[in-house]
Amino acid sequence: MMPPEPSTRSLQGEEEEYDSQEEIWGRLTDVHCHANDAFEGEDLARAAAEIGGLGTGQVCVMSSSLDSQWKTEQLRALQPHKVVPAFGLHPWFSATISITNEEGGQRIVDRRDHYRRVLTKRHPPLVVVQAKKSKLRHDDEVAHQKDDEAEELLLAWIDRHLHLLPDPTPLEHFLTDLRARLVRSPGSMIGEVGLDKLFTFHIHPRSSPSAAGSPSGQSGMIIRSKYKVLIAHQLHILHAQMSLAIELGRPVSLHCVQASTELLGLLEVLTDQWGPRFTGVPSTRNALHASSEPHRKQPASGSEHGGVNLCWHSPTVSPELIQQILRKLPRTFYFSYSSHLAALHPPSSSSQPLPPPPSPSPSSQDEKKQKNPPLYSSRARRAIQATPIDRLLLESDHGQHPATIDRKLRDIFRLVLSLQPSTPDQPNNALHLAAQIEANWHRFYSPALVHPSSPH
Repeated sequence: MMPPEPSTRSLQGEEEEYDSQEEIWGRLTDVHCHANDAFEGEDLARAAAEIGGLGTGQVCVMSSSLDSQWKTEQLRALQPHKVVPAFGLHPWFSATISITNEEGGQRIVDRRDHYRRVLTKRHPPLVVVQAKKSKLRHDDEVAHQKDDEAEELLLAWIDRHLHLLPDPTPLEHFLTDLRARLVRSPGSMIGEVGLDKLFTFHIHPRSSPSAAGSPSGQSGMIIRSKYKVLIAHQLHILHAQMSLAIELGRPVSLHCVQASTELLGLLEVLTDQWGPRFTGVPSTRNALHASSEPHRKQPASGSEHGGVNLCWHSPTVSPELIQQILRKLPRTFYFSYSSHLAALHPPSSSSQPLPPPPSPSPSSQDEKKQKNPPLYSSRARRAIQATPIDRLLLESDHGQHPATIDRKLRDIFRLVLSLQPSTPDQPNNALHLAAQIEANWHRFYSPALVHPSSPH
């Protein structure tokens, strides 16, 4: 059921209600950005200085590639009160991780064979995800079916670029490093992790989502292939990272593009395996399983129900899918929106004017954008309206100059404000919305503060 059409009213004449502009902007948290990619990831001190000058309260800096993990950690060290670090492997870089079905012993991963196994021209129609003996398994026979001609073309491409392809990192080695970073960074999250069936595998020297989407002249040589990373491979890596998040009680920032069916299947697997430790919803069916590992403490969440909070960042999904996910995880799932991915059609003419951010002062380019507001898609509007107000967060998803995060967060805040209904009991104004989003952030993030280290 779609929410009613929003009724908005102007904020003109209401600014006197605010003690200062900080009452709005200082309450907001950018729950998803890539500030570690700013300045090609080569000037972390400058990026940290710009973060320190933001009017936005805090920024969650996402890791993406293997190389970005230490940069996130360094930004936290430079701005400990402003930066919330998130560690994890983005699906765009999952091809650099090797997985083996062998248990124990040492092995040498053949680089050519590894990329032959994980790359494909097209995804299978559906990858079956199922739990067996508390382990995640996939329909690998379907996932790895390739005709002979396609296999020959793939091997030819790999052979041409083999000298550029990075040596694969064993999953267990990556997970050991990920655990160590999470433990020594109290209050850290897991992110950006997820699934993506749209992207194609790139070879580039600066491994980050921002660099991968930039012209090659800006980020070094980028070789764009026509191959994708098998969704079964992505699922295995995501499952491992999500399991670590559940074990340590850390919130997760999720990326999911054209893989909602696989994501829903994985959520079912995690529910079966972890029960209330994952969902936060007690159930007779899951109670025995959740307590079957006495060496692990039950997470004492900052909320009443426990569980691990998940946030789907910048979703471009239907209201029906939002409702379906919330039925599965009614207490722990959130959605964060960015002006970047919402952009297309203009917001309503009744959009409410807001005071300018306190710092940095708008540039001439910013002033021009204020006169010509961004255009937003109807799909994004419907998704925002379908998201319960207590599950809504804001993000910039920005990987360039951190100084522009204030403006990007202000743009999406303005759009969300324009779409909220107003009633006599619940007036629609900037201060009320900022307070609600601030409360959402604290509810989402608080479990990370309860679990600063490993329970082992």
